[in-house]
Amino acid sequence: MWFVLFAYAPGMRTVGERYLGLRLHAGDPIFLPPSITPDGIRTDYFDSSATVFPAPEWLVSAMHG
Repeated sequence: MWFVLFAYAPGMRTVGERYLGLRLHAGDPIFLPPSITPDGIRTDYFDSSATVFPAPEWLVSAMHG
């Protein structure tokens, strides 16, 4: 399973399962690596030195509703 994290943009909100294959969170808790989920799945960074980019404009617009 892969997760892509972007920097939070003010006003963004979680949109649930609106987009097939995407789980969009804004302000609600998520597991950040390194951690272990309640199901026992270990999460880790692919590249812990990667830059955190702002969310793309289309995503910000979608999350503003």
